[in-house]
Amino acid sequence: MNRGYTLIWRKLWANPLLCEPGRKFSRLEAWLHLTNVLETGTDNPDVGLSRGEFRVSVRRLAALRNWSPAAAFRFLRLLEENRMISRAKRSAEHPAEQEAERFIVCNYSTYNPERNTERNGERSAQRNTIKEGIKEVVNEVEKDTHSPARR
Repeated sequence: MNRGYTLIWRKLWANPLLCEPGRKFSRLEAWLHLTNVLETGTDNPDVGLSRGEFRVSVRRLAALRNWSPAAAFRFLRLLEENRMISRAKRSAEHPAEQEAERFIVCNYSTYNPERNTERNGERSAQRNTIKEGIKEVVNEVEKDTHSPARR
């Protein structure tokens, strides 16, 4: 039960059947949302974020999850205390408390492993070879069943 992975489609968070507007997130939902939505898993030099990093303010986090700002702050602090996230050092030029802060998801690659494009390319090539082989067999079977000599 405690082994293996379950892939979660990021578009799940936009499904109106599953995401009821105005409902408070549980801690589990908040963690999944944080690791799957706030951080898309790609480097974004335009925003200054690397893979596994996200930027959010306590107020925005509270609004996203329908929590109070105090609950959002406590959740972030709890994640930090349990070494699930770490706060990136704040530069001296941005001292405002209300401003979005940058966080790093610890062990992000465990939750969202990078795609091995070389491996995926090999898999796709193998899959295409198998599909072509199946098509050939199906075509030959169809020819045999439709040929006048077989009737």
